[in-house]
Amino acid sequence: MAMKKQPGQHPREEDLNRIYGSRNVHRLAQAHKRLKRRFRPGDHIEHVHGIKDEEVSLWRAHMRALPDLPRTLLREAIDHALRATPPSPIHWVVKNPSRGHWSIAVTERRGRLTIEIVPPVTTSPLSRRKRRAT
Repeated sequence: MAMKKQPGQHPREEDLNRIYGSRNVHRLAQAHKRLKRRFRPGDHIEHVHGIKDEEVSLWRAHMRALPDLPRTLLREAIDHALRATPPSPIHWVVKNPSRGHWSIAVTERRGRLTIEIVPPVTTSPLSRRKRRAT
């Protein structure tokens, strides 16, 4: 279960739903209860079966790269889902990247938490180079 294919890519919707879906939410909630410090997104990823150590570090690096407001919103939403009794699975929706900044929406309906994410467009280093006039 690779979280990213290449360094500039964001985690995929399937990866997020596999981690925070109904299969792993109880295991993540147990690990969350044992935490003695403030929760950061990505803290419990190592408890999911099949995720390697390098994928955990990629996930954490990706979460640290988020701006403060979206990171805080994600932290509170995941914290709310894992502290619920019983823990509620999160349904992730990753939309097409936009030219602007990060956009995150959190909704809760009938005990189901839905997080919609619109990441910014990542440009390759080749597209940033200036083209020579001919």
